[in-house]
Amino acid sequence: MVSVFTFAAGMTLVSNAATWNYYSGYVQKTQDLVTSQQKKETTGSATNWAEYVEDNRKLTLGETMDYFFSELKRGLCGRRMLFSMAVCIVCLITAGNEDIAFPTVDFLDVMMSALTDSTYALLVFLFPVLVCIPFSLTWREEVESGYYYLAIGKLGEKKYRVVKAAVNVICGIFSFLLPCIVYYLAILAVKGTDLSDSVNHAYNFWEDLREARPVLYGWVLVLNTGVCGAVFSSLGLGISTWVPNKYVACLLPLCFYIFSGAVLIDVNPYWNAVTLYSLNEYNATEPFYILIYDVLLFTAGLVLFVSGDRRYRRDAG
Repeated sequence: MVSVFTFAAGMTLVSNAATWNYYSGYVQKTQDLVTSQQKKETTGSATNWAEYVEDNRKLTLGETMDYFFSELKRGLCGRRMLFSMAVCIVCLITAGNEDIAFPTVDFLDVMMSALTDSTYALLVFLFPVLVCIPFSLTWREEVESGYYYLAIGKLGEKKYRVVKAAVNVICGIFSFLLPCIVYYLAILAVKGTDLSDSVNHAYNFWEDLREARPVLYGWVLVLNTGVCGAVFSSLGLGISTWVPNKYVACLLPLCFYIFSGAVLIDVNPYWNAVTLYSLNEYNATEPFYILIYDVLLFTAGLVLFVSGDRRYRRDAG
């Protein structure tokens, strides 16, 4: 419980500290697009921004790509990304530390402990929030700051949505995948690539692959974290367009994750979203159904985002 409160407090402090840094990068863009006189005339309200951008040219394809890479750089190199990856690394080290010293525990068992099986495997509960922190809340923040109207006016609705969704997915993937890659490479260096005679964890997912290609099996577990990052960051972005409070929007993917594991599993075991991350925890872990569920939840996040953005545009006039 203390760890959860510490994490929440840390997330709040990092978010507040990063607010000025995050939007200070937009100042230069705004200065390039708006003259000083126009900035005096546009006070930042939704109406004034909308009136301004309607009278100015759209960005060219090259400028749109520059905007995309600027947003990608901001997402991947921002403090929020560093915070998410740092928490992820700490959780992996803490959870895997209790098994790494035992000679009878091989590299796959250590990886399983770090990701899901250890008593200290906090990532089982924290990852749906961690992957949303780097970029999933930016739509709501841009609406609140007034920058949203400038971006929509210059990019157009479709391009804005594509850029926002694409950057969010990439940030969601890397925020979880990169720490896991680093940790897995470290475990391989420490433990080697041989399997031990004793099996310390249940392997229900692609057990034949584990026996034949254990290192490749480990990479499957690692790459799956990137898939989970894409899925739950997409949900976070979609939910943020419907929920005014960005912190609540960040927590709701976790709420769904827990709800599916506590309630939906009794309706249909394949509706348990926990199996998307904890591949070996349940018998109902056939790759085909996991893939289908991943696609459905990812699509649901995109649909929520597009529909929520359209609703806001319609209501804002």
